[in-house]
Amino acid sequence: MGFITLNFSAINLTMGSNVSMVARGSDICRSGDFHKAPWFEAETRIGAMAPLGVLSPPRNPHNSVQLEKENPMDEKTLLSLWNEKRMQIIIAQIAPALVLIAVIVLAAQGTFASASNPSKYLVIAVAAITGILAMISQIAVIREAEALVADLGKLQNASDLSKKVAASKSFLTITLVAIIGLGLIIFGLIVWSVFG
Repeated sequence: MGFITLNFSAINLTMGSNVSMVARGSDICRSGDFHKAPWFEAETRIGAMAPLGVLSPPRNPHNSVQLEKENPMDEKTLLSLWNEKRMQIIIAQIAPALVLIAVIVLAAQGTFASASNPSKYLVIAVAAITGILAMISQIAVIREAEALVADLGKLQNASDLSKKVAASKSFLTITLVAIIGLGLIIFGLIVWSVFG
């Protein structure tokens, strides 16, 4: 039957008789006829006059993205994430609380009155670094919680609990302001207790 040439995006393949192949591409030359198919997987044999058959459905590389958009996280998952964010805020407060307790105990004992200036600066630096890192962590959690609340507000047929959580965006804003404000106040009190 001679030879057949297949053109696949500037790649030329020449096959002889009695050769079986599986091809993928957009342009096929078979027995002088061109067939256009944007997505196909077909098997052709040299000398066979049967038309090329499609063996698999069209493939779309964007299917996974579309499925993710059509199937967002469900209500149970979002509420679980909400509880995790609340726990992260609580955990982030443990280290600053321990440092604050230590400073209060030392200040009550009058330790800072006889301490050297480098020691006082060290206490203030430790308290400041611990507080700043905790505030950064809590602010990040609150930003993520705001996005989570927005997702809960988009749910259809949401439960009363989900509706309550979805309506707590203003509470998150108040929490953010309180964390920053109280953190600055406490740090000022620490400096006052150390150098006062």
